[in-house]
Amino acid sequence: MSNAPLFPGLLFVTIIAVAIIGLHRLRPRPDRQVVSSTTVWDAVLRRRRARALPWRWWLALLLALAIGILLATALTSAARHGFGIDARRTLVLMDNSGSMAANTRDAQTRWAHATAQARSIIRSAPGTVMVADVMGHAPPSGFASREDALAALDRLTVVSGQAPRAPPLSAVSGEEVHVISDGIATFDVPRGAVVHSVFEAADNVAVIRLVVRPLEADPLHVEAFVQVLNASPVAKTVQLVLRGEPGFRLSQPLRMAAGELVDATFDVSGFESGVLAAAAIAPGDALASDDISYAVVPAHRLKRVVLVTRGDSALTDSLSALPGVRVQSVDPARYQPGHDADAFVFEDFTPQEPPPAGALLFRPGPAAWLPTANRAAHGIPIDDWNRDTPVTAGVPWSALRIRRASLWTGLPNELEAVVRSGASAVVVSGRSGIPWTAVGFLPRDSDLPLQPSFPLFLGNVLSRLTEPERTLVEALGPVRVPFADAQVRDGKGNRVKSWALPDATMFEAGHPDIYTVQAAGRQWRVAAALLDPRLADINRSRFAGIPATDIATAVPALETWSTLVAIALALMLLEWAALTRRIAA
Repeated sequence: MSNAPLFPGLLFVTIIAVAIIGLHRLRPRPDRQVVSSTTVWDAVLRRRRARALPWRWWLALLLALAIGILLATALTSAARHGFGIDARRTLVLMDNSGSMAANTRDAQTRWAHATAQARSIIRSAPGTVMVADVMGHAPPSGFASREDALAALDRLTVVSGQAPRAPPLSAVSGEEVHVISDGIATFDVPRGAVVHSVFEAADNVAVIRLVVRPLEADPLHVEAFVQVLNASPVAKTVQLVLRGEPGFRLSQPLRMAAGELVDATFDVSGFESGVLAAAAIAPGDALASDDISYAVVPAHRLKRVVLVTRGDSALTDSLSALPGVRVQSVDPARYQPGHDADAFVFEDFTPQEPPPAGALLFRPGPAAWLPTANRAAHGIPIDDWNRDTPVTAGVPWSALRIRRASLWTGLPNELEAVVRSGASAVVVSGRSGIPWTAVGFLPRDSDLPLQPSFPLFLGNVLSRLTEPERTLVEALGPVRVPFADAQVRDGKGNRVKSWALPDATMFEAGHPDIYTVQAAGRQWRVAAALLDPRLADINRSRFAGIPATDIATAVPALETWSTLVAIALALMLLEWAALTRRIAA
């Protein structure tokens, strides 16, 4: 609203009122006339004194004060806002959060009702108009014509799955502010704004989360964990369905009370691998964007591991003890690059060409596809390791005793020093067409095989090597992936608009889906899900139960100077009639 100070206007109105009262207190000078007789004039004066009652003077004063104050207020308002009609400005703030896509009883959506009200406000606006939205997808660019404002309104869409980020409207000097919302999204309503509610209670059932995970004790056994929310105001019967291609389907009926959150677990071991969808189906559901969620089921068949060694029983036994792993031991002299395997483990042997699958190497020798260890040391202490990678999880690295090892110094940025001793790397990870992890020492040159965590370390590395593609789980809305110059596609293969950032890529996940991210010849998947049950609660409105006529947060100020002038003119006619009829003195 306008920031012009009110004090000068009030001072001007006060001066006018004081002047009118002062003028009414003045008495005209007597008109002296010489007459031959006073008998007739004495009778006239007696009748005039009888009619000169005090209330007539007060009536005239009040009429004059009302006319003067109205005209002064009109002049003040016109000076503050401009005398032309085009000086009036209107700001329309649209709530385009995800709940506005909910259907209403008339087969429309809350958003359709909101845009209809916005068009009516824009078309009737007396001057320039600005359109802004609470999700920040159309930052206000200034006041424009009604036609431009309508075009800006048509470009707005509902944005699901993220918190509102309304523009700083306190810095916008619009004369009228209209907010159109269903009251679900939490944002600050500008002070002095008029709120138009489009809230209508509706049924909604949402899949909040879908997580797929193999059991640690049995990686061949995979479970799907699903969370379903009934955000409806009444109890609902929900059919929860899990499906995947080709032809995999599981179903379970759920009887859910209003507002109830249910956890369900399914055995999906029969689904070999790929994209799994969980859908909640209920009659009368008003919001379709949160009815489904996706996850990726990893391949959970036996992992075939080829161990190339001259005979290390501790390493062979530890690999064979891993659940879901089948080990084939091969002497280095009999190694062939064409071995069919999911992963390779090389002990004190390095092939000159990279193998066809991921590789774990203990004390690798020189090879063009690997960094060259350039330092040999004895009695190596471990003083640091990367705690953000699952490769190092569960291993007491600082207590490890290493008798001798080959170390790497001055690694390029594309390689990761997983475990370090001072400025040197003891364990290194990277890619050379295939993922690999290199350990600078042999198992027998350390007490690692004596640690209970040795099989855990081997299992962690094999999980990294055999993971066909990395799957990230992100909330709906802006998603940042740590891969530069990546291309993003949705589940249907359509290109998704993305923005390049330093060493990262940003894209908008507008609905639950599996998004594929490709960069530098590699591929990752992003499972975008709702994750926040508050976004599915489309009946949690601050306007619920409040009549639309009572929602306005401010009464329009007396700033229509033309209306004030019209009232003053009407009072002037009344004063003229009172004077001509000798009612006011």
